[in-house]
Amino acid sequence: YGGHIFPLWNASVRGRRKATNLAGWLTDWLSETYKTAVDPEEAFAYVYGVLSAPSYTRRFRAELAESFPRVPFPRSRETFQRMARYGQELLALHTLEKRYPGDGSLRLQGEGDSLHAPSFDPTGKVVRFASGMEVIGVSQEMWDYEVSGYAVLRRWLEARKDLPLTAGFVRELLDVSHAVRETVALSPRLDEILARILGGPLLKRPRDAARPSRTAAKP
Repeated sequence: YGGHIFPLWNASVRGRRKATNLAGWLTDWLSETYKTAVDPEEAFAYVYGVLSAPSYTRRFRAELAESFPRVPFPRSRETFQRMARYGQELLALHTLEKRYPGDGSLRLQGEGDSLHAPSFDPTGKVVRFASGMEVIGVSQEMWDYEVSGYAVLRRWLEARKDLPLTAGFVRELLDVSHAVRETVALSPRLDEILARILGGPLLKRPRDAARPSRTAAKP
């Protein structure tokens, strides 16, 4: 919907090794505070985990309508590392690096050549299509899962209703369904850690750290 993108790496830097877009002081500050090396990927994964917690959006809905998100950092190294691990797992799911294992818990069955006009049957945990095909193993939570008001699974299917039903398409469908299912399963743990972060002592920005501009995300 025409939002903002904040990539971790700056690929436009030439003649230099890959440069991170994180504030220059951030990883050094976290490494010094936690007495262990914090690299850009771990810091990014932590931020991704915090912002993916459903309770973050609910709690700060009013603030998010006016400004970019603010990310709290706990004094506890263990809490930081735990959220970063979940953030890494989410990143693997959302980039489809971690794919559906093919264990039969999700499957496409029936006769047909398209996935047109999906409808959800919560009793049987089935998504049915006008062609007579079905996706088995979709829970109500999966079907309802949204990101910024975007119903991920339903809208993904609707956007591909006219594509040919190839083996690659079926595999991607199962991978996306798996990613949504695992994200839903992780949500309570993300909320638990976020509550611990917000309920405990937080780190304060170093005095010599650069202040963000009005158009930049606020750490």
